[in-house]
Amino acid sequence: PPGWTEPAQTPAFDELTVVLSGRLLCEVDGERVEVGAGESLWVRRGHTVRYGNPFSAPAHYLAICWPAFAVERAGRSEV
Repeated sequence: PPGWTEPAQTPAFDELTVVLSGRLLCEVDGERVEVGAGESLWVRRGHTVRYGNPFSAPAHYLAICWPAFAVERAGRSEV
């Protein structure tokens, strides 16, 4: 939804995020990257990433993780 941000994480899996509509603002190792509809972002395991949608329109996206997502491998920060 608009205005959404999740905590930073340093996952133990690779993640491909494909934006179907809208856009996301992602931070990868402190660098901000805007990902729009039809674009994708590849984050290799061990890199710190934070996903969010500070924009006024909803964003729809797919997140594909290798190996599969598991909370214990997400490496989420407390903040």
